Amino acid sequence: MPGGRDRFRSEDALSSYLREQCTVVIRGELLLRTRSDAELVHDTRVGLRRLRSALRSFAPLLTPDAAELEVLEEDLRWLAALLSDLRDADVLGERLTARLAALPADLVLGGPLRDDVTHEVRQALAGVRHRSYEVWQAQRTTDRFRRTMRAVARWYDRPPVAGEPLSDKALRRAGRELLDVAERRARRRLADADRVGANDPAAPELAHRARKAFKRLRYTAEVLEPVLPRAVELARRAKKQQRRLGSHQDLVVEAAFLRHCATVLPTVEAHHGFVYGLMLAHAEHEAARLRERA
Repeated sequence: MPGGRDRFRSEDALSSYLREQCTVVIRGELLLRTRSDAELVHDTRVGLRRLRSALRSFAPLLTPDAAELEVLEEDLRWLAALLSDLRDADVLGERLTARLAALPADLVLGGPLRDDVTHEVRQALAGVRHRSYEVWQAQRTTDRFRRTMRAVARWYDRPPVAGEPLSDKALRRAGRELLDVAERRARRRLADADRVGANDPAAPELAHRARKAFKRLRYTAEVLEPVLPRAVELARRAKKQQRRLGSHQDLVVEAAFLRHCATVLPTVEAHHGFVYGLMLAHAEHEAARLRERA
């Protein structure tokens, strides 16, 4: 990492948070050059999301102008999207393995059919991971990738916080309003999601938007925890709501993958299609129940 640690000891809470997320992203990019294990992919994506969220939420307290922040935010979004299929494959692997194991034995011919479908799912997801990792590696040599990582390195070396070091009082004063804005947005998005019926075609997208709003609220609150006591409880509640909505989004992704397996996989056999259809019905039923309980 550039620079030494001594000059970081007295920095403000916002600068410290920005530097922490830059550290995660830089470390992740370095390690992803040679491996792509699930934990590394997850941690790197979270670092990218937290950094991007801070850019948006705390823009009034940062020195770059709106145009510069917008470019970096879009670049960070793009970088995280490069890892999204890798992460989805890891989550799907865990979920589908558990779902297959839970199927009644009499529906999967006592086990052999379950084993066949498990193997087919793992092969399909391994292909997704391989192709996604190849895309990530190819993008590492592009101008956009290098530009983004240079920007992250600059932010690590000197977080562009106005009036650095920002006093706790100044961050607390600005943070109250920023937190209120993020909370109102999250509640509004949740109300939009609750307004439609569980079977409405728009329900999954509205729930996903609400989840993203609560995630942003949580990340905003995390920055302010050292200076604003209210932020601690708000971050906890936002995380709980985010996870509930995240469970629904995981089911949406799972259902889409199962539908793909049942209709698109060139190797799928008729009796395999029955198992995929059975799992798809279970996933869609769980998603509908989650929406009804919301």
